[in-house]
Amino acid sequence: MKDRMILNKVALSGFKSYSSLFKTEIDLRNVNTIIGANGAGKSNLISFLEMISYMERDRLPDFVAKNGYSDGICYYGLKTTKSVLGDIYFNTGYGNVNYTFNLQPSSSGGLYFSEETIRMDKEKELYEKTFRDNGSTSAIYRLGHEGKEKKVVDVWCALRGIRAYHFNDTSMNSGMRMPAYVYDNEFLRENADNLAPFLYEMRENSDKYPYYRRIVETIKSVFPRFDDFDLRPVNVNNTDASIILNWREKGSDKVFGPYSLSDGTLRFIALTTLLLQPVETLPGVIIMDEPEIGLHPYAIKVLSDMIYMASRNAQIIIATQSPMLAEQMEIDDIIVADYSLKDRSSTLRRLIEEELSEWLERYSFEELWEKNVIGGNP
Repeated sequence: MKDRMILNKVALSGFKSYSSLFKTEIDLRNVNTIIGANGAGKSNLISFLEMISYMERDRLPDFVAKNGYSDGICYYGLKTTKSVLGDIYFNTGYGNVNYTFNLQPSSSGGLYFSEETIRMDKEKELYEKTFRDNGSTSAIYRLGHEGKEKKVVDVWCALRGIRAYHFNDTSMNSGMRMPAYVYDNEFLRENADNLAPFLYEMRENSDKYPYYRRIVETIKSVFPRFDDFDLRPVNVNNTDASIILNWREKGSDKVFGPYSLSDGTLRFIALTTLLLQPVETLPGVIIMDEPEIGLHPYAIKVLSDMIYMASRNAQIIIATQSPMLAEQMEIDDIIVADYSLKDRSSTLRRLIEEELSEWLERYSFEELWEKNVIGGNP
């Protein structure tokens, strides 16, 4: 198995619904399913992890703009909160790592790095370094990108393994339905707008072809009409070579375009491709917010199976409002997000199966959620 990042714990404060008066922290496992009522903070935890992904690609200003600028990101706005703090603990082949950062609002409505610190511990060899006043570009990104200091490069490469995926845009103008550059196939993009070239490269590569077949067979199990993709590049000798997500129907020679796929089917194709792709291209940490949207109940069951399959080689963090999806998960893999009116802050806690064993003898997990025994309800 490839050497990869494993997030052990995340702590945050001053971010959206998470108080600036104290740090909220949660230990993480290989599979982490966050449940909770609307506004409880589950999507905000996903958003915080997504921000780290943006930071280590030097795209923090894009994230800030997309999320309402600093006043929309800071807990209760800039009148209440003057900094966003993050504290990330993870393992890699390079040892135990702790990465902390302090983001402060700028006069232009953005956020800048006031301070970053990395601490590494491998076989009692300790390393610590702090960086200050780096503007909107992370020092970890800058030094890692330049390759000037190996330990920083190691941390940067690990943090770049965090990827947040959003397959919600399945409109007729979405990237998944449009022609894509055929050579944009190194990895699956966060919105899957290169889904066709990614699948095509997998099909044409003999080492990856078994993964392609597994994806096709899984899609067939949920979408009975589907036989296979019909992926044919256009203008392959030109710089504008493109490919589109065409497919064939079982028992027919007719080729259908991506516009004939329902929203739920297209989303399921993207999810299947993400979770069943080759190990060498699989991100270290996969983050998804409500991946079950638009899926048939049977597709949700298949989705849960794929999540656990992918978790053999990647860490999975999802937020969901679906009792059906949560029902498929191990109890110990579930995190409950609640909003405390007393503290005016989101809170997080992990369920422990042993503590619920007597309840689970009489009720299903879905019934316990509906009865508010485990929390996560309004």
